Amino acid sequence: MAVGPAPVAVAVDGRSDDAVEWAAAEAAARRRPLRIVSVVRPVLVVDPSGAFPPADDPFSARTQGEAVLRAAVDRATSVAPELDVSTQLLVGAPGRRLLDVSGAATLLVVGCPTGAPGLLGRSTAGWLVSHAHCPVVAVRRRPDEPHDSRGPRVVVGVSLPGRCPGVLGLAFAAAAQRDVPLIAVHACGGDAPADLEGVCCPPAVTEGRAQEQLERLLAPWRDRFARVPVRTRVLRADPVTALAQEAAGASLLVLGAGTRGVLRTARLRPVCRSLLRRVGAPMAVQPAPAAQPRPRGTPPSSTGPAHTDPLPGPTTPWD
Repeated sequence: MAVGPAPVAVAVDGRSDDAVEWAAAEAAARRRPLRIVSVVRPVLVVDPSGAFPPADDPFSARTQGEAVLRAAVDRATSVAPELDVSTQLLVGAPGRRLLDVSGAATLLVVGCPTGAPGLLGRSTAGWLVSHAHCPVVAVRRRPDEPHDSRGPRVVVGVSLPGRCPGVLGLAFAAAAQRDVPLIAVHACGGDAPADLEGVCCPPAVTEGRAQEQLERLLAPWRDRFARVPVRTRVLRADPVTALAQEAAGASLLVLGAGTRGVLRTARLRPVCRSLLRRVGAPMAVQPAPAAQPRPRGTPPSSTGPAHTDPLPGPTTPWD
C-alpha cells in the first residue's frame, strides 16, 4: 500500500483558531495534507461500584471534541479550500497523545493560550517543544503591535557551537519558502561581573570570536540557499531578551530545543519556554537529538570539536 506524504498536524481545543489558520496556510504552501487532532481526557470514575455517576459524561466529552474538530475543519478550508484535511479524535493525556502524533507528522502546530502567562511554561506547548519527534510550531494570537519597519523575516537563534543539528536547515528552508531574509542571532551574554573582569576576555574579543563561529556555521547553508539574504546579529544580552526583541514583528522565530540527556544544554529549554510567553510571532522549535552515549570510563569533555549542523540530503526539515 502506497504511503502518502507526512501531514502537517495541528492540535485544537476550541481556542486554536490562529493555529488552525497558520497550519492550513503552511500545509497548502508545502502541498501537504492537514491533520486536525483533538485530544479529550479520559473520564474519571469517582465511584467504581456505580453508586454515583462519573464526574464527567464520556459521551459529552466526545461530542464536544467532535464539534471542535468540525469547527476547525471549517476554519481550515476557509483558508485553503482545496486542502486535503483529515481529523483525529484521541483520548488520553494531551501531551503524550500529541507526542505520538508528532512521530508521523512533518510538522506539529499547537496553539498557546493567552491571558495566563504563568501557565504557559507548564502548558502542553511548552512540554512538546522539548520532546516532540518533529518540529513544533507554537502559534499564539498576535497582540496589536505597531508597524515594524524591519519587515517580514525569519529569525533563528543560534547557540555556539551549534548544539542542535538541523535548526539552521529548518530556518533557511522556512526563509526560502517565504522569500524573506533570514536573521541569525547569537546572544553572548551580558557583561562579566566586576570581580571576574580580570580573567574574562574583553567584550569586543568575545563578540569577534562569536561572529567568526557564526559565519562558519552559516557558510554551507549560504551556499545551498544562495537566494536567501542573510544578516547576522551578535548581541551582548541574555538570549530571551535578545531573541524577543529581534523576533518582534517577524514571520517566524526558529530555535533548537538543545540536546536530550546533556546537562550543559538543559538551559536551552527554559529559553524556549520563556519565549513562548513573550514572543507574538509563531515559534518553530527543532526537536532535540538524543545524546550520544559516552564510552564507559571516558571523561566528559567540554573542549571537543564543535558540533555543526549537517547539511541534509534531498530534503530539508521544512520540506
